Amino acid sequence: MDNGNVQVDTESLPEQIRSLISGETPTEKRLLAAKALIPLPPLDLLMVLAALTKDKSEAVANAATESLKKVPSSLLLGAIPLIKDAGVLDILCRLYVEDQEVVSRILSNSATADDTFLFVAKRGKGACLEQVAQAQVRIQRTPQIVEALYYNKNARLGLVSNVLEFAVRAGLDLSHIPGYMEIVESIFGKEVAERIQKEKVPVPEAKAHIEPQEAVDIQKALEAEIASQQTFTVEGQVFDDASFAMLLEAASWEEGKEDEEEDERADAKRRAVYAQVQKLSVPEKVRMALLGNEFARSVLIKDSRRVVYMAVLKSPALSEKEIIAFAKDKALNEEIVRNIATNRDWTKLYAVRHALVQNPKCPPAIAQNFLKTLTPKDLKLLSLSHDVPGYIAKQAKQLLQARETGQLKV
Repeated sequence: MDNGNVQVDTESLPEQIRSLISGETPTEKRLLAAKALIPLPPLDLLMVLAALTKDKSEAVANAATESLKKVPSSLLLGAIPLIKDAGVLDILCRLYVEDQEVVSRILSNSATADDTFLFVAKRGKGACLEQVAQAQVRIQRTPQIVEALYYNKNARLGLVSNVLEFAVRAGLDLSHIPGYMEIVESIFGKEVAERIQKEKVPVPEAKAHIEPQEAVDIQKALEAEIASQQTFTVEGQVFDDASFAMLLEAASWEEGKEDEEEDERADAKRRAVYAQVQKLSVPEKVRMALLGNEFARSVLIKDSRRVVYMAVLKSPALSEKEIIAFAKDKALNEEIVRNIATNRDWTKLYAVRHALVQNPKCPPAIAQNFLKTLTPKDLKLLSLSHDVPGYIAKQAKQLLQARETGQLKV
């Protein structure tokens, strides 16, 4: 079970519960409580077990976790609305994340923490993600929810676009999200993306806790404000979420993991994915570029649309091996090569610099600087090569001569 940052507020719990979960309580007694062997009212039992899942004793924590898993569904669903401790709710949510009915009840509890909503945005699925997407006040307080939803493969693209539309209209700063500008441009157009880049709208700080009625008032005020602003719609885009989800799942295998017997099936899978990727809408291609696997990125890096191939370069899963391959590819758009050549992190790799100097689309001044960092062996090969730009072969030869005569230190 994932351990969240939402702590159980032990001070607010009844004395009977505190006496069973305190670190000063003998381990034997805590273990009995963790095994549900001490008679307690159902609500108290749930809170005791939840708190003990974080006990300092591994035996106690494991026993409490196992006991929680065995709690009857009817008892759990009936107790969740009565729980007012955010830490307990967070623990239950993480343990029962696969149970949509339980998670839905937790999300409906006003005591549930924003961090719990963030966890569901990352790991949840189905109707629970719809609940998260509708929690606009929480999204304003915790913009990371938007990123989590976008990168959750279970989240429908239609749902994600609605959340992004709200974020754009509410002026949330989401510039930290990998590929954010590409995401916005793919859904709302280049004009909106450029406006966001120019207008850095500060996000107002929200209170740590908002009472239920106050939350409703803020929600109404926010909706009224948004309604008065310009709306951004996705024109000409029809999202077939089920088909996209299936394709995303199909494009989630790890390259290089197949054995020889599976090679033929893997090739068939690649061909099928390639054909389907070509049919995607621009927003779907951008999301596939950011969430898909290495093969999907190798297809989309060749897309004619800037917003798509730039999304590939922003993918959090992009590997050094892929960057080297892109740097070598003379058929790719010149902007891709230039972006790689001007990225300090990527050009720290010798193989990237070596590939770039051989690519005629690399800016000459940059290629010549990289040339100075290559080994004598590679310089010699380049000086004799007919597959590199003439100025590269010429300078490689000059560098070799300068090093041999001692005019240039290696």
